[in-house]
Amino acid sequence: YFVVIGANLNYAMDAMSSRQWALVGAALCMRLMFVQDISVISQWSFIGVLASGLYLLTISAGGVEAAAIHPSPTKTWPNTYSNLLADFAVMVYAYSPCDVLPVLKHDMKEPKHLHQALRLSFFTVVF
Repeated sequence: YFVVIGANLNYAMDAMSSRQWALVGAALCMRLMFVQDISVISQWSFIGVLASGLYLLTISAGGVEAAAIHPSPTKTWPNTYSNLLADFAVMVYAYSPCDVLPVLKHDMKEPKHLHQALRLSFFTVVF
């Protein structure tokens, strides 16, 4: 994740190299591992929501722009089933919750509703 963050920050602000930006991002985010009360982190969840919205917007705008610039070789929809699955995997990669599911379930008021929350979140991302 930090490599991707570093590449994005290098593209946005060319003050440092991608590797240096990745190290800065890691240094800032690694501090969160030592927070005892997870509710401190959850107070900043709006940043994740905003980032997800901007991520969707920029990826969509980039795809539309690329299709407009290169209309003949660029296909806007996957032409095979395996390409569809590959595209879906790339989209879902940023939202993969596997490493946080146990903590998420533990912190829920009603853990039995975890499967509903996951279905709704994936449905929202895909559509």
